[in-house]
Amino acid sequence: MMAVMTARVVAQATTSPKSQFGIIVAINTYMSIVFKFKANLALVSVLLLVTLVPQFAQAHQLSELQKACSIYLKKAVMYLDLLRDKNPKEGPTVRVMPSLDGGYVFIRKPNQDWDSFYKESKNDVQGDPRKIIETTGQDFAKRLGFELLDENTMLTPSFKKINQKLDELNELPLFKEMSFNVRFYESKTIAEDMTYLRHFVDKAMIPISAKDSIMLHDYSYHLAFFLAPERIVRHIQNQVKLGLLFIEYLEKYKKQIPPETIEVITKAYAQHLDVLTGIYGLYFRVRGGYVDAFYIYSPITVFNKLIPEHPALNKLKQEFAEYYRFEPQNQQSLSEEDFNEQMARRQKQLATLQEH
Repeated sequence: MMAVMTARVVAQATTSPKSQFGIIVAINTYMSIVFKFKANLALVSVLLLVTLVPQFAQAHQLSELQKACSIYLKKAVMYLDLLRDKNPKEGPTVRVMPSLDGGYVFIRKPNQDWDSFYKESKNDVQGDPRKIIETTGQDFAKRLGFELLDENTMLTPSFKKINQKLDELNELPLFKEMSFNVRFYESKTIAEDMTYLRHFVDKAMIPISAKDSIMLHDYSYHLAFFLAPERIVRHIQNQVKLGLLFIEYLEKYKKQIPPETIEVITKAYAQHLDVLTGIYGLYFRVRGGYVDAFYIYSPITVFNKLIPEHPALNKLKQEFAEYYRFEPQNQQSLSEEDFNEQMARRQKQLATLQEH
């Protein structure tokens, strides 16, 4: 009810560009608070607010406010799953069985949902492994080896088979200009942070776990990152590479910094990469709109945001930044328009392939 009343007041008040801008800033601030503190009740209020305000805004011909609310609605829906913090006691809702071709058969357990918030560790929510079919379309997913046989059974290829199929697709004329650059490797345990970062920077590879519950998470969230065009992949590689260079730089000054410093920085970059590879499929399904700023920040900006402030570290951080900030790849950022245009080109490729 409060959201409905707020929407009415907001729309009636926004009769000038200046007041429209103020409301947009207010909504943006409110959304940031919601996402930061995972306030689910506030999120429901925001969903109502940004759904109702455009109706009033349209009546008043307030195009910028209407556009902003549309973007924030997409943003709220996109993060809705990630804001819920449940961990079902019964464990994963999907059973993983080996298939005859070296892949897997995912079987939904009786009276369970495909989508689950069960998590083996803090960040490895199971999710819904069927999302890759929704993200790429049924025909494209089948080319990779994904197929929903019935409401309870899904055929799933191994990481090796996925890599092989992506290599084959890259041979088609359609994908010559914008090929698939990301590949996968198997991780027997939870990927060690430094290994994870180096594999990505050196080879554009991300892990698929051999452990069932984490494998389900990887297929549900991280698999879709193979859809990222080369320009986006290279940009994120440059972000991570700068962090690795700083870690190497700090090795020479270990006696001057707290003992846990390198581990903290390594983990910060690993979490940064984990988030960007994990939510890409959500952006791809939403198809345009709001873009998480960390996708488009320049490497030097990401560096300044991820490296913690500490008296013993600040001088080293400043010296390092002064040396590397002038390299073009560390200054370069992406725009939201460029990011969305790259995704749109990939979506068009997939649509064209399905038409034939």
